[in-house]
Amino acid sequence: TNAAGLVTNTTYYYRYYATNAWRGQHWADTTTNFITQGPPVVDNDGGASAIATNGATLNGTLTGTGGAPTEVWVYWGPSNGQTNKASWQTNFYLGVQSAGALSTNAAELVTNTTYYYRYYATNASGQDWANATTAFTTLGPPVVENDGGASNVTANAATLNGTLTGTGGAPTQVWVYWGSSNGDTNKASW
Repeated sequence: TNAAGLVTNTTYYYRYYATNAWRGQHWADTTTNFITQGPPVVDNDGGASAIATNGATLNGTLTGTGGAPTEVWVYWGPSNGQTNKASWQTNFYLGVQSAGALSTNAAELVTNTTYYYRYYATNASGQDWANATTAFTTLGPPVVENDGGASNVTANAATLNGTLTGTGGAPTQVWVYWGSSNGDTNKASW
């Protein structure tokens, strides 16, 4: 028989029973269960990894397919498109996926730039966007300034002031070069 009006993504149980005019009756040997199909559930679990100057791995998880074949995309770009497909700069189709970990490599990114991404999944029972957009910043060169100039200048000493304003997302070492002539950006000329 066809059971209608069921709730999506819900476990139901059934068992057949038969009787006849001889007052005989019989129940099926066991109860059977099934889960109705439901919309998928996806997230950006794990965030971005392997972040480089021009690329990153965008991680997520398809936590549930609702029992139906589920297609997955990931959307990304330098602005947060939220749940509007047209607002994202780039998307990648991962195809039909089973529940589990998701990842794709985003390439040709701009250095030292903040990017956003969000996974999207759909099947015959519905669709789902990750609950939130995930942000990451590509690596870039460090930024250092000679802020404040020299202070505490005496006849034979001075404090050389500067500020490391950005690390580009990587461990950064800093040197200061000085001398009686301007070596400009040539280390050997100092």
